[in-house]
Amino acid sequence: MDSGTISSAHQFPRDVIPKQYSEITPLRRTLTVPSLDPTAPPLSNGTWIWSTSDAAYDAVPGSVGFRKTFTSPVGRIAQSATILITVDNQFTMYANEAYIGASQDWTNVQQLKTNLNATANTFTVIARNWAALNHDTNTWTDPSSAGVIAAIRIEYADGSSDVVGTDTSWLSGDFTTVSEFMSMPDSALFPTYNIGTMGMQPWGPLPSSTLSPSATSGTNPSSTPGALASGGHRRHIALIVGPVMGVLALIAIIIWWLLRNIRRDSRPAPGSPDHRDKDSGSNRSNSSATVIN
Repeated sequence: MDSGTISSAHQFPRDVIPKQYSEITPLRRTLTVPSLDPTAPPLSNGTWIWSTSDAAYDAVPGSVGFRKTFTSPVGRIAQSATILITVDNQFTMYANEAYIGASQDWTNVQQLKTNLNATANTFTVIARNWAALNHDTNTWTDPSSAGVIAAIRIEYADGSSDVVGTDTSWLSGDFTTVSEFMSMPDSALFPTYNIGTMGMQPWGPLPSSTLSPSATSGTNPSSTPGALASGGHRRHIALIVGPVMGVLALIAIIIWWLLRNIRRDSRPAPGSPDHRDKDSGSNRSNSSATVIN
């Protein structure tokens, strides 16, 4: 559903999150699609696209905007749209400059719904690809896999519908702010590259080409563009905390082992003067105890 036109001052988290991270998407990993919706278009109606041809494994980290303008056939009045979409790594989507949804987990396909204009409608996807870990420098700077795939069912007033999928007719371009990208004429943008069909590696197949996810409408505050920043930081913190806790546990085990051996080595050997003194002291204590009684 529509949630209003975005402010011209709005910025995608690109300017807020200086560092993001990713890994090359694991092979044979499948997308999670939790429920059925008979009105949703099969995601196989779209193809994986990106602004560069080698995005399946070697996309530069950063943000890219994607645009598709659809004009209703003569005599038909568009009313609403049902959208299936996922983006590696994260996205925010708009219809006619109105925010309709976002996600930062490409393994969970999102279903979005929105009202439409009667004739022409422009869909905008602001996508961000995170950097992969450079194992030589231990920094998040390497290229990684990136892609956008979506299927949009346009519903008309007469009950008919059309399906618009991601393909090379979508336009793409770089930007500084979302409003800047939306104000760019089509002539300033570039055709996208068709990376491959649904099911290709490195993303893998859906369990079924007709499955669709549970609804996630665009008014959920946790799905707003600002929320993407906090989610990214939470992942970064989790990535750091895990190894740190492991190192601390290892240090604790080493300290325990050292102390145990120090105590064992400090015990006097049987027959040594210290051992005899200890025994005699113990006997004296027992004798004293007998006198007191």
